Amino acid sequence: MKMPASGPIQVSVIKVDRAGGVQPLPGAMVVLERWLGDRMRAPNLDARAKGMNGIRLGEALVATSDAQGQARLDPGVVGPGQIVSVSVLHDGHTFGGDQLAGRGRPIEIRVYERTEDTSTLECDLFVGLFVDERNVVADVTLTFHNASPMIVDVDRTGLRVPMMLPALKGEPVEGVLPSGGLRNIANQRSPVRGRIRIEHGAVVYRGPILPGSNQQIRLRYAVPIEHSRQDIAIRSTLKSRQVRVLARWSKRIAPRLVPTRSFTAFERDQGEYRQRQIVLDDELPADTPLLLHLDRLPHSTSAEAMAALVGSLLLLALFGLALLAPPEALRKLRPREP
Repeated sequence: MKMPASGPIQVSVIKVDRAGGVQPLPGAMVVLERWLGDRMRAPNLDARAKGMNGIRLGEALVATSDAQGQARLDPGVVGPGQIVSVSVLHDGHTFGGDQLAGRGRPIEIRVYERTEDTSTLECDLFVGLFVDERNVVADVTLTFHNASPMIVDVDRTGLRVPMMLPALKGEPVEGVLPSGGLRNIANQRSPVRGRIRIEHGAVVYRGPILPGSNQQIRLRYAVPIEHSRQDIAIRSTLKSRQVRVLARWSKRIAPRLVPTRSFTAFERDQGEYRQRQIVLDDELPADTPLLLHLDRLPHSTSAEAMAALVGSLLLLALFGLALLAPPEALRKLRPREP
């Protein structure tokens, strides 16, 4: 965002009560941060929580909101490759921080009360599947919907993040992730709030869920293919208002994907690849698994197939030996005439 070279930034802090009413919040701590990019390039604010290079904190200014909930901070000259963000610290939470500060208009940051009641939470589930020769790569995005005018704080209780996993008797095999399994799971939070951990063999989110529908958690990982027919399933502890599955594979592999619930499907031909989008016709209740049947996967474990493979390799080896052996050795192998 382009900003004038200098001048103060006006911040308005608003308190939202349990009934949804709003009023100015005096005495709140307002923090202005100047972030510096690498080689004069604008920094990515999401990199702050990931330990990435190319972003560093150049300056931090602190002010307290007055009786009208107002605060003024002046970062001075903001040069190329710099970004100024504003946040409010209140009741153990950080509000804002992902907002870019601009001059000439006030920034409004809303502060919410908190609760541990998760009854107001719902979600959307998006599952991306890519089938290759060895794995089914799952890309799961969980979008929170918090209809309450309060923060739902699951820092103490934790919230299990749903994953598409191998299924047994229609149920996802949960609780088997190793303690260090998060190293093999790419995870992303948008915006960056709370923390993600492996607890009791599952991926767990601990932190705040703000009102609205703009908070997401994304997991990407690989599920090994063990059989030519394999069931996978996903289950969320929250009611899913919408569930979408977007599957992609090459025409050479061409598996078959069939959900166990009513759905509408759309297909797209992308040349070498084929893409299928499946949308469930109804909502998915909480703690209800969505089971997907995957068939014609590029793997076979039958005894007949293994015997045929071993026999083919043996014949190929004998044929190669015959081609490479010298003529004298072949004469010795011929039967003698009587």
